[in-house]
Amino acid sequence: MRESFNAQDAAAYETTVKYVTTFYPLWFTYEQWGISSVNGLIGPAHMSPVYHAVIAPNDDMLHANTVVNLTDEPLIVTVPLTKNLYSVLSTDAFGNINDPGIGSAGTYGLTGPNCSGSLPEGITKSAVASRL
Repeated sequence: MRESFNAQDAAAYETTVKYVTTFYPLWFTYEQWGISSVNGLIGPAHMSPVYHAVIAPNDDMLHANTVVNLTDEPLIVTVPLTKNLYSVLSTDAFGNINDPGIGSAGTYGLTGPNCSGSLPEGITKSAVASRL
């Protein structure tokens, strides 16, 4: 392995970093907006390589995705009690992971960074950060 880059290598490296960290996540998010509903889950009846909303989907899992719009009001999400395992991956348009704190059955209110006011009783507030 070389210990130093020449100017051409350094420029190629910087271009690659910018592509992977800026363009690709925004392009992927843009493509998901084209197939996703807003504030409503979508997903296939069965997994196949055709389902491109999830990178490397497993055929023994159910996958669903949505784009959330928290501009004007919170989104209320109810997670039912189940014997099955599940996970929630929340990312912003750049692919940065936001932890909405959804880890068990319950009713959650997803709120944006400018949300003010209170949620109804019994709803756990889950802040979803945004760099946008």
